[in-house]
Amino acid sequence: MNKIKEKKYLLSEADKYRFFEKIFKELKIALVDSDHVCRVKYSGHYWLRQCLCQSFLTIECCGYKFGRYAVVWKGRSNIPLFIMEFDCPFDIFSIKEYDFLLRKEIQGLNNFERYTWQPSTGQYLITTFPPEIAPEEFTNIRQRHYPEEHPWCRIFPHKNAEVKSTDNTIFYDFIVKYRQ
Repeated sequence: MNKIKEKKYLLSEADKYRFFEKIFKELKIALVDSDHVCRVKYSGHYWLRQCLCQSFLTIECCGYKFGRYAVVWKGRSNIPLFIMEFDCPFDIFSIKEYDFLLRKEIQGLNNFERYTWQPSTGQYLITTFPPEIAPEEFTNIRQRHYPEEHPWCRIFPHKNAEVKSTDNTIFYDFIVKYRQ
């Protein structure tokens, strides 16, 4: 197999904070956890949230794609394993467990990267393939069926910011914290 290079993907707390802030300020999307990635808007009287659909879901992790951004969460948690902003069209596909493929379109060509989870280091190993060379796993990927949009729901934050709930997290950790 023709591989161009392999490298490690590192994610720091500072990277995570800047990414979450940028996504909220730019797209009004609150990255709460693997089950709650929500677009928010103000209706004039109260705040609304709309959950976004996952690009893929396994027991171990799930991935989201919105605009030029991608995030992969550890399954059923608020721990991001991968966050990235792209300046080209892309798609993200689950291979198995924590592993996934990225397909980026650069100058009209498909460019693939395989992200392989390394449990011993808690990092991804990235394998980059030459343009138009698809990894073998890509042929086994099932077509995704995009679900319809989720409805908009009212956010009901509790007056006590310490109360743990999705609405409180969205309101106090995103809207109050990052609102311009």
